[in-house]
Amino acid sequence: MQLSLDEHLKPDCRLLLLSSGYDGEKGQAYLKLMREDTGKVEVLYDNTGHQPYCYSDLNASEILESLKDISDSILSIDDEEKFDALRLRNVRLSKIVVKDPLTVGGRKNSIRERIKTWESDIPYHLNYLFDRGLICGMIYTMSDGELKPVIPEAAELQKLASQLRKIEISDLDEILKWLEILESGQLDPPYCALDIEVFSPVATRLPDPSKAEDPVIAVSMRGSDGRKEVFMLRRGDTAIETAGFDFKVSIYDSEKKMLEDVFDALSNYAIIATFNGDQFDLPYLHNRAKRLEVGKDKNRIVVGREGATFTNAAHVDLYSFFLNRSIQIYAFDNKYREYTLDAISQSLLGKGKISVERPISELSPRELAAYSYGDALLVYELLSNNERLIIRLILVLCRISRLPVEDLCRHGVSGWIKNLLYYEHRRRGWLIPRSEEI
Repeated sequence: MQLSLDEHLKPDCRLLLLSSGYDGEKGQAYLKLMREDTGKVEVLYDNTGHQPYCYSDLNASEILESLKDISDSILSIDDEEKFDALRLRNVRLSKIVVKDPLTVGGRKNSIRERIKTWESDIPYHLNYLFDRGLICGMIYTMSDGELKPVIPEAAELQKLASQLRKIEISDLDEILKWLEILESGQLDPPYCALDIEVFSPVATRLPDPSKAEDPVIAVSMRGSDGRKEVFMLRRGDTAIETAGFDFKVSIYDSEKKMLEDVFDALSNYAIIATFNGDQFDLPYLHNRAKRLEVGKDKNRIVVGREGATFTNAAHVDLYSFFLNRSIQIYAFDNKYREYTLDAISQSLLGKGKISVERPISELSPRELAAYSYGDALLVYELLSNNERLIIRLILVLCRISRLPVEDLCRHGVSGWIKNLLYYEHRRRGWLIPRSEEI
């Protein structure tokens, strides 16, 4: 659902900014905002006329001559002054505004492949956040069509700042800005863990997510709202014995109907967590649903170059998150040494995956349900452990790095620092240097 400015929003309705994206069909950037009153994520499409762009030191006529075969994709070329922090001087550059991000870079024959450019390698959904001055992980309200951050009272921030030692007066403004970000409250987004199992006719062959030729035979979910459910596809006439399970098992004769119900269930959560879902679970679900002609109104998964997410939720891939050496060493004191779900769970939770001795496709329905739900439960407990430490940590790190939830989990500390520096350059009106210049 698109959040249409102030429509159907109370003035005091708080919104948690989770991430941003780009809708190629609409040609617009969008924000994913969780409403505190419903816990649902709604999409706010850009209403400012923002467009992709980059900079060049060529003048307009030189640019048009060099890019004449793609001139239809160029909206404008504007002269702009930027401060070059590397050379400590102002420079004049041509700002090339285009119709879509791929015209700037990301495909053959793009602008950055043909002329010298600045700020052409920044993903557009991040560029959009920089220009809007928006920070993921922060709480906002909507006022007169604008997102306004919810921050502590100025007197409270001044009091906190006064407790810091040896503050230079010249640094006070920056300190107060950081206190606004770090001392702002947090919301508790509803979340769930997701795991899928796929039938493979050849036991030694891993299903290919890009083709999604084999049926999804089980989807398990464990939610913060108490949901404990396995969606299972009936295979043959084998009865499914569920006695003794502490989770619900829903049986389907139609795989399409099963996936539609899975997507409906997922729409209740602002954060959906997987283990290696960027590379397998989400791309497979997305492409399998397309094969079965599940409508786009149900299939809200978006698959990109770096991974996958949802248009109506943020995706946390715990495999990528735990792969981060800084998370491993500093957040979890090097307690885990291997990056499998079993090893991490054994180290942090004291229990691991359910052991099976046969391929997934050869398990009985009862064994399959227990195995699949067991994986989802481990992911859920990793998120929920220590008063939802991981979720709280991710949201705080998003504030510090200025990254969306998905990007935060996929990148290491160097990527976090780079993004923060990009944000601060843009905030100050400084030119972001080319990597070759540093």
